[in-house]
Amino acid sequence: MKKRLLNIGIPLTLLIIAIFIIGPSCGMIPPLTYSWYLDSDQDGFGAWTDTPIEAALSDQPQGYVQDSTDCDDTNPNIYPGAPEVPDNTIDEDCNGKIAIT
Repeated sequence: MKKRLLNIGIPLTLLIIAIFIIGPSCGMIPPLTYSWYLDSDQDGFGAWTDTPIEAALSDQPQGYVQDSTDCDDTNPNIYPGAPEVPDNTIDEDCNGKIAIT
């Protein structure tokens, strides 16, 4: 009897609890919002220092991007992955290093 209670009773109880907790919200998908960062220099990267605005993916605000890794959002030639120009003391690719030959 005890074994039958453990094998049937506990899983049945857990199923009923799951139905009451999960069941009512099943099928209801909350709207997804994303953080959008101002891209002042229009290079495709926003500055992490800016306060993001929240909007749905389909409602991307004009002049805003999701990537906030630009280390200088005032210069379109400086962004992550940009070609590094040696010996100019500028970190074009935002990796925290300058190229010296």
